[in-house]
Amino acid sequence: MVITCTTVSLYNGIELLSLIFTTFKRFRGLYFWSLLVASFGVVPYAVGWLVDYFDLAGDVAGILINDIGWMLLITGQALVLYSRLHLVLNNDRILLAVKWMIIFNAVVWHTTMTVLLFTVSYRPQEGRASYNPIFNSLEKVHMTCFCVQEFIISGLYLWKTIDILKTALGGTRRIMRQLFVINILIVIMDIALLVVEFTGHYLWQQGLKVVMYSIKLKLEFAVLGKLIEFLQHGGEPADSGQAPMFGFVEVPPERPAKGKKAHSIDGPEAVGLERVRTRSTITSSLKPPQNQHNVLGRIMVRRSVNVEGSVLTEADKKSGKSTDELCEDVS
Repeated sequence: MVITCTTVSLYNGIELLSLIFTTFKRFRGLYFWSLLVASFGVVPYAVGWLVDYFDLAGDVAGILINDIGWMLLITGQALVLYSRLHLVLNNDRILLAVKWMIIFNAVVWHTTMTVLLFTVSYRPQEGRASYNPIFNSLEKVHMTCFCVQEFIISGLYLWKTIDILKTALGGTRRIMRQLFVINILIVIMDIALLVVEFTGHYLWQQGLKVVMYSIKLKLEFAVLGKLIEFLQHGGEPADSGQAPMFGFVEVPPERPAKGKKAHSIDGPEAVGLERVRTRSTITSSLKPPQNQHNVLGRIMVRRSVNVEGSVLTEADKKSGKSTDELCEDVS
């Protein structure tokens, strides 16, 4: 069981690291760094657990390696969830509260459990008995706190995706369904870990934790890939006259300064995980036909304006026409 869980988690961790470095073109942004740190944390967590279980290099070495991986993996995973929360939730107060919740849990529980773990490890074998009840109790408490933290973040995703699904169409609806399902799976895995922990199966809890967290990270990475594909191909915005409910569907593009070309989307951080650019909507009304006095023809035209100039013909470029003037010609 130990070897199986270690092998699966190491495979997932190494695969994620390779995918990160081959997918991201710019190594920056909270999503990139949190995903990288959490994926890297899988490796020392699994290796340290293996070393400690088989006593390959002494208790302290195995515990130290495992503890470093545990901190990177748990808090890194929470930051991965937080880093893309703003895509569906436009509430600065809630986002700030979530950020401080992650910081508080990381400082309190990583510090407490690390100190207690090494205190128990350095004690003589006969002196550890008095610390075991304390350690076992705090193990359950800290794991519950981290699971509740993920319940809250995943709950926010579920709440907003349900709202979006009420009015979304086409590509928007598909990506929101996938986001909904993935957060449901995250909640189910956290509940399973809590059940295993509270039934006293510490060994199973350690093995399943590293495997499940590596699977969570792969699901997060899959969502990122879907969001990139959705944003790069424009998606299908909700057919509504109101402002969009989420920030990555209908944000008007910024006009570049004269003599400068607009930057194209070339990496995950450029497609909306930190700053989102999407399509603008152009609505124009056509005059009614002369032979029909009581009929008003109104056509809603949706166009993507390519500010790099691919919409302009050569004649338009020579005459100095801008894309805005072309849009006026359409109306």
